[in-house]
Amino acid sequence: MSYETVPELIQDFKRYSGTAIIHNGKERSYDDVYRDIVSIANVLANEEDTSDSPVIILSSNKYYTILGIYASIYAGRVAVPMDVDSSDDEIKRALDVTESDVLLTTDTSFDYSQVDIIDLDPTDIPETPYDPPNPSEDATALVLFTSGTTGAKKGVLLSHRNLMRTSDYINEFMGVNEPLREHVLVPIHHSFGFARTRCVFSTGGTIVLDDGQLNPLLAFKRLKN
Repeated sequence: MSYETVPELIQDFKRYSGTAIIHNGKERSYDDVYRDIVSIANVLANEEDTSDSPVIILSSNKYYTILGIYASIYAGRVAVPMDVDSSDDEIKRALDVTESDVLLTTDTSFDYSQVDIIDLDPTDIPETPYDPPNPSEDATALVLFTSGTTGAKKGVLLSHRNLMRTSDYINEFMGVNEPLREHVLVPIHHSFGFARTRCVFSTGGTIVLDDGQLNPLLAFKRLKN
């Protein structure tokens, strides 16, 4: 299915009844993922002092990385996912370049002055109704940093149109017209990793994720089952 913006894709999670994500062997339905996204989006929406700030996302947990990106965008923010192994200088530079005042992470021991550190774990967040903003297709949704192989890492601004059209083109090129079950091996903070989540979600399919070192036999079993 084709979508104009990322929030449109997220809202359609409510019409799917199957498994959205299998993370480290644990299954989460589309309803589970939707509720977790809404929980974190609510926290971000209630951050009055940083309501317009882009959100830096740092986590070694792939499921939480997905939540962080989608929740930030669902809250009307610009998501800025980064490699969890980024150096302190790289994180500080990203905060400076993006003018971000918010860090979503599973490691709340980070200590940056004048930055709100928000725990990415949605477990203890109370469930409350949420009315997401309705962004323009041309609004910036995501900032991805380049690898920096030829110099300092550069932030690339991507709009809702960029993200959703790319998903459409990839699925069309691959001839995908039914739900997929795909093991996403690349990091979610990479352009390709995040693109695969959008491609699979737009079909109502299932993403398989494993943290840590790849176990090919285990990955095959989870795809097969």
